[in-house]
Amino acid sequence: MNLYYEVYGLASGAPYHTVVRLEREGGRSLFAAIGRLFGGGRSPVLLEFDAPASGPVTREQRGIELRDVSKGTYRLTS
Repeated sequence: MNLYYEVYGLASGAPYHTVVRLEREGGRSLFAAIGRLFGGGRSPVLLEFDAPASGPVTREQRGIELRDVSKGTYRLTS
């Protein structure tokens, strides 16, 4: 998967930290909710990146390997 994002308003060289969360959708049934109460359920995949800003507008493109992620519908948030 290719991920593209932009960071605005930082001086050149200023450090920034990006967190991306990949979480499987579904499992919203009553049984899934009860299972989560007892420690069940799926943990989201968290990806974190540290980088210096390249200027007032920093454009990032990252490739993310998803071969170990099972098939399904997912939501990507930051």
